[in-house]
Amino acid sequence: MGVLPEDIGIVCWDARGHGSSTLSGPFVYADMVDDLAAVLDEVCGGRAILIGQSMGGNLAQTLAAHSPDRVERLVLIDCADNHAVLSVGDRLAMRWGTPLAFRVLPWCQLVTMSAEACALRSTNIAYAALCLHKTGRRRLEQVLTSLCDALEPNPDARFSIPTLAIVGEEDRTGRVREQLRALAERDPAVSLVEIPNAGHLANMDATDVCSAAITQFCSRPATDTQVSLSLPGNVRAPFGVEFIRLKISPQGAISQRVEAQGRVSLIDMPRHRRWIGKCPQSRKEIP
Repeated sequence: MGVLPEDIGIVCWDARGHGSSTLSGPFVYADMVDDLAAVLDEVCGGRAILIGQSMGGNLAQTLAAHSPDRVERLVLIDCADNHAVLSVGDRLAMRWGTPLAFRVLPWCQLVTMSAEACALRSTNIAYAALCLHKTGRRRLEQVLTSLCDALEPNPDARFSIPTLAIVGEEDRTGRVREQLRALAERDPAVSLVEIPNAGHLANMDATDVCSAAITQFCSRPATDTQVSLSLPGNVRAPFGVEFIRLKISPQGAISQRVEAQGRVSLIDMPRHRRWIGKCPQSRKEIP
């Protein structure tokens, strides 16, 4: 966040059932879309730049498709294309494959497989495992299954706003990489940046390159959306950056506080200690 232009205000929110935001009932994708709209009503007086990774990218696409007047630009990081046309096999795998895996595979194995598919760096694999473990088996299944509701297959769909798509060349989750490449080919509003040596968490595996691409995209005039990767080598965001964190209560109420950028210690991950042995910086805090 610290590498973004100083005149861009930053709002970081915890979606329902994630981070510090609570959720007592089932996770419903449409409710999360309404939450995001409420967040924009609360903190944004005009159009916003939406930056979303994975599920956050699906969410940003949904809002942009249904309320384009509220979005100035889109940055999509390692997410599926909401409008991609899926084969019968793809649809069956999404709708039934996830529930089947959650019923057949042990929880520890699910966490391991999912975390290792998310990233290349051992620190980021460990971070993903920690987040997945904290989410819990039942809630994670609800979240992944609900993402089917984000899909609106339409080969003629086009974004009416400048859009940057970022994908790690080693992203092994689903068909994210293929779909974002196809999206950039069919939609002239979309610029694609493929980051080498990065997985599904490209913003963590290759922080410098990802952050610099976003900075260029956000800093340029709306008519100039092409992003070059001729970038300086050390563009790393400093720790301790302040941002606004928003919490969504089960009733939809929004509370807000300003806090220092959070960090997670890998030592707080008792059930996945095998990653600590792989990580040379395991006793350091990671953002």
